[in-house]
Amino acid sequence: MRDDRSRPGGSPDDGPHRALFRIGRSAGPVGLGLVLVTLVIAGLQVAGGASLPLDSPGPASIAEPAGAEIDALPADLAGAGVPPVNGSGLVLPDDSSRSGAVATDVETLGAPPAVAWNRQIGGDELDVARAVVRAPDGDVVVAGFTTEDGDRDAWLARVAPDGTLEWSRRYGGEGVELARDVVAMPTGGFAFVGSTRPTGADERDIWLVEVGPDGTIGERRTFDPAGDARGVGLVPASGGGYTIVGDRMVGEERDVLVLRTDGMGDARWRRTYGGDGMDVASDIAQGRDGVAVTGTTDSAGAGGTDMFLLGVGSEGQIQYRRTFGGSDDDFGTAVTRARDGGFVLAGATRSFASRAGDRDMWLIRTDASGVEQWSRTYGGPRSESSAAVVQSERGGYTVAGDTYSYGAGRFDAWVVGTDADGTVDWTRTVGGSGQDSTRGLVETADGGYVVVGRTETAGSGADDAWLFGLASADAPPASRPIEECGAVVDEPGRYVLTTDLQAAGPDNCLTIRASDVTLDGDGHRIIGNPNGEDPGTVDQRTGNGVLIESPDDIEQSNVTIQNLAIEGFERGIYRGWEYPRATGITVRNVTIRGSSSYAMSLYDTVDLTVTGNTVVENGGGIDIDEFGAGIEVTDNRIVRNRNIGLFLFEGGDGPVVSGNVVTENGRGIWASNAIDDPVFIDNRVVDNQGDGIEIGDSYGAVIRGNSVTGNDGFGIGLDSADGIIAENDVVSNGGSGIRLELASGTIAENDVVSNGGVGISLDNSEGDIAANRVRVNDGAGISIVEGSAEIRGNELVANDGAGVTVADGERLDSTTRLVDNRITDNCGAGIRFDRANGIVLSNDIGENAACG
Repeated sequence: MRDDRSRPGGSPDDGPHRALFRIGRSAGPVGLGLVLVTLVIAGLQVAGGASLPLDSPGPASIAEPAGAEIDALPADLAGAGVPPVNGSGLVLPDDSSRSGAVATDVETLGAPPAVAWNRQIGGDELDVARAVVRAPDGDVVVAGFTTEDGDRDAWLARVAPDGTLEWSRRYGGEGVELARDVVAMPTGGFAFVGSTRPTGADERDIWLVEVGPDGTIGERRTFDPAGDARGVGLVPASGGGYTIVGDRMVGEERDVLVLRTDGMGDARWRRTYGGDGMDVASDIAQGRDGVAVTGTTDSAGAGGTDMFLLGVGSEGQIQYRRTFGGSDDDFGTAVTRARDGGFVLAGATRSFASRAGDRDMWLIRTDASGVEQWSRTYGGPRSESSAAVVQSERGGYTVAGDTYSYGAGRFDAWVVGTDADGTVDWTRTVGGSGQDSTRGLVETADGGYVVVGRTETAGSGADDAWLFGLASADAPPASRPIEECGAVVDEPGRYVLTTDLQAAGPDNCLTIRASDVTLDGDGHRIIGNPNGEDPGTVDQRTGNGVLIESPDDIEQSNVTIQNLAIEGFERGIYRGWEYPRATGITVRNVTIRGSSSYAMSLYDTVDLTVTGNTVVENGGGIDIDEFGAGIEVTDNRIVRNRNIGLFLFEGGDGPVVSGNVVTENGRGIWASNAIDDPVFIDNRVVDNQGDGIEIGDSYGAVIRGNSVTGNDGFGIGLDSADGIIAENDVVSNGGSGIRLELASGTIAENDVVSNGGVGISLDNSEGDIAANRVRVNDGAGISIVEGSAEIRGNELVANDGAGVTVADGERLDSTTRLVDNRITDNCGAGIRFDRANGIVLSNDIGENAACG
C-alpha cells in the first residue's frame, strides 16, 4: 500500500446509524454509581491541553486513583435486571424497578460472569471505542476515535488481558478521521478501516490503515468512490488484501459498498448494492467463498426499516440477499460466522418487541445461504439494542448491547450469553447513573470477554472510551486423563494425555466416536512401533494413531486434536470414507512421523481446519478426500514424505491452502476431481521429486503468491481445469515453469525463471498471459500448441528457445495475439508461428536467434 493519507473523509458523528438508532436521553431512576479504574493518559486526560501526536507511544506511566483496585468493585456493580428466557420479549410488571425486578424464570439462568476490570480512556472532549480484536498473544486492540481541541482522530490502544494499557496512539491529520473496525494481521500487526475528511471538505472517503504490533503507523490508503462514503468493517481476504464494507451516498440515497483490495492495497473491485431508499451497512463476516454483510434497509422488506443479510462472492457477485423484519422499524448491527458455516445476526426490533414503541435486542440464526433457522428477542419494559455478537468457544452466542429496562442509569451496557439455540444462559449489566453503551465485543483466550464502548458516567470530561473485562462465566470443563492406548472416547469432553502412549499391537491407539471432543496431547507422543525400530525407515505399519469413527451412522461435529506427536502407525490420524459427513474437525500443532501410508487421511468433512502441523517422513503427507465446503489447510510443514505432500481429491467449494511449506516430497501439492474455486496462496513448494502444484479436473482455481522452486517436474500446472495463476515465483523447476493442458486461465505477474523446459506452456489450452517475467528457461519463453492466447506486456528474455512459439497443428482454427511484449536475447526466433494464425502489435523485439 502506498502512503496516500491526504485524501479527505471522516465524520464526527455516527452517520446514518444515529438517525436509525436514535436513543432517548430522558432521565430514569438513579442507581449505583459505576466504579471504574481511571487511566490518566498523556495527551488525552491532561492539564494544559498537551497533545498526543501521531505515532506517540503513549505515557511512560499510568496513574491510578488510590483505592480503585480491580478487586474492590462492588458485587452488585452489574445490577439485577434480567432478560426474558428463550427470547419472546418478556414484559415485566408496570411497577417493577429497573434495577431490582426479577421475573419468575430468572431462577433458570446461570450465574453471570464477574466484572474483572474497568477502564476509561479520554480527555475533556468526546472519545469513543468502537471495535476490539484479540491479538495472538492474548492482548486486545481497541479502535475508535479521540478528540482534542476540536480535532478528531482515529485512535488505537493495546490492552493486556488484565486491563493494563500497553500503548495508545492517534492517527490523522487536519480534519476528521475515525476508526470503525480493526482486524489482526498474520504479521502481528493490525489494520483498521474507517473514514477521513480534511478540513473544509464536504464528503468523507474510506480510510484503510495498517499498523505494527506496537501501533507504529504503516501503510495507508484512501478510497474515493464518489459521494460521501465510510468504511464500517473489514476482513482479511484470501490471497492477500482485505474485503471492506461501508456505504456511500448516491444522489439522495445511501447504498451499501463492498470493496476488495489486493496485497498492495489497490482496489481490485468495488460494488454498490441498494434500492430506492437508504441501505446502510454495519458489519461484515467471512463466509465460505465470499463475505456476508448486514445492516439496515428501507428499500426492501416488510415495512419500516428491516435488517438485511447480503452474501457477496469473491468477485463481488450477489450470492443471496435476505431481509428480516415486520411492519415497524427493525435494524441490523452485527454478524458473525458460526462454526458450521452459517451466520448469527444481531440487531434490534420494534416489530417483535415486548411492548409497542420500544425496542428489543434481536438475534437471528441462519444457514450458510442466509435462510433463517431461528429468531430470538430479549428485552424488558423499555428499550434494548445490540452492537456486537460472537460465537463462544462453548458453542453458544454472546451479545453485547444496551438496556434501558435494567441497570443503574439511563442506558447501561448489557451482555447476554445464550446456548446454541439462543436460550439465555446468563446476563450482565454494567453501568452507572449516566448513559453508558457498548460498541464492540471479543472473547478472550480464557473464555471471558472484553467489551468496549463509551461512558458518560465516569471519566474526565465528555464521554470517554470505555473498556471492561468479564471473567469466564464458569470454570473450564474438567479434563479427563488418557493414560494408555486402547481408549475409546464416546462422550463429549476434553481429554488430555498424561504420558506418552505405546501401542501394544496392530490396533488403533485412540478412537474418537463422540462429538464436541477435544483431544489434547499436552506435548506427549503416541508410538506405534513396540519393537523400537526407527519409525522413519519402516515401510509397513498397521493401525491408526487416532481414529475418528462415526458409530451408528451419526454425523460427528466439533472434534479437535491438538498438541500431540504420533509415530509409526499405518496412518497417524484417520477418518474413513464409510462414515457420514463430519463437521468442524480441527487438527492443529500435531507432529506425525513414520506412517507407512498418509500421515493424515480425512474423508467426507465440512469446515475442516488443518493448521500448524508438522508431517515428516511418512508414506504420504496430508490426504483430504470427498470433502465439502469450509476446508482450510494452513501453516503446515510437510517434509520428506514418499508420495504426495498435500492431496485434495473430489471435493466441494472453496478449499483454502495457505502458508504451508511443502518440500522434498514425492510430489508437492495435487488437487483433482471436481473441486470448485480452490485457493492456493503464499505456500512454499520446494525441492519435491515431482511437480510443484497441479490442479486437475477443477474449476475457478486461484494460485497466487506461492514460491515454487527446485521441483523435479513442472512448477505449476492446470490439467483439464481453469483458474488464475498470478504473482508466483516459479524458479529452477525441472520441467516447464507453468503448464496448461486442456485448460484455460489467466497467467499474470509471475516470475518464471531458469526452469528446465518451456517457461509458460499451453497445450490444447486457452490463456490470458500478461505482465510475466519469463527469463533464462531451457525451452521457449512461451509455447502455444493447438491453442490460443492473448499475450501482452510480458518480458521474454534469454530463453534457450524462441521468445514465443505458436503451433496450431492441423487445427488452424484459433488466433493468438501478441501485444506490447519485450522479446530479446532468446536463442531461437523472437516470435515463431508454425501453421498458426496470429496478430502481432507494438512489441519490442530485440536481438534474438543469437546463441551459438
